[in-house]
Amino acid sequence: MQLGIRAHDLGPDSAKALAHKAAERGLQVVQLAPGKALVPPLRPGQFDSGTIREIARTFAQSDVEIAVLGCYINPIHPDPDIRRAELARFKETLRHAAEFGCHLVATETGSRHADCSFHPDNHSDAAFGELLDVLGMLGEEAHAQGVSIGIEAAAEHVIHDVASLHRAITALNTNAIKLVFDPVNIMGAPELLNQEGFLDSALASLGPRIAALHVKDVVLEDGKLRRVPPGQGLLDYTGLLLRMRELKEDMPVIMEETDQPAARDAALRYLRDHIHRYDQALQH
Repeated sequence: MQLGIRAHDLGPDSAKALAHKAAERGLQVVQLAPGKALVPPLRPGQFDSGTIREIARTFAQSDVEIAVLGCYINPIHPDPDIRRAELARFKETLRHAAEFGCHLVATETGSRHADCSFHPDNHSDAAFGELLDVLGMLGEEAHAQGVSIGIEAAAEHVIHDVASLHRAITALNTNAIKLVFDPVNIMGAPELLNQEGFLDSALASLGPRIAALHVKDVVLEDGKLRRVPPGQGLLDYTGLLLRMRELKEDMPVIMEETDQPAARDAALRYLRDHIHRYDQALQH
């Protein structure tokens, strides 16, 4: 497994500084949102092939791979003009992804609300069908560019659980659509209390399409889940990482909830300890 972080949790900063910060912590990969992590920010509409290739070289010189490009949009934004602009932004990122040395562009799946908060219609067949139309169009663009889209489910969004993820990838039926799997995003209290069953079910139906793993943790307070840094909650990392290792030996494992240095350092120690023990177990 390749341990990494969202670059903006180390920044924002210059590409050189971000690459150095990742490398000095022994991180192998980053998820880079160019408009969020870089100083100055680099957004679609400002993309320049020379600048992008220099960013890619900077990370490569530090032996840090840009495993995921973050271009998180609301693909079913209720304002048609804003939606068109968002989709144009995403398509431009797809067209330049390979210049970043990256072949996976990630987004969540949106909401009827402009701010991507929960809307009662998000889990309807109408919203799902509308999203599939958009993903189908974006998937064609990704295929043409030789890259993939990584969709990330979240409980409040249109694709919100294992069943809707499986339904979407089955309906789209293209290798241009892959998954950024974040178990905490789609876990409720029942899934947290039966993690083995949840993970077995998720990987049985989604496994081959998972291209990257997001890791954070979760605690249960008064029947509600609260997100915390990796290693500080109830997530079964032994079960999760072992399953991911079996699925893809070089799986990018991207930490979240680690924008604070103390939490980041503790999460790194925790995850490295798990991965090291798995490596030792495999050698014996």
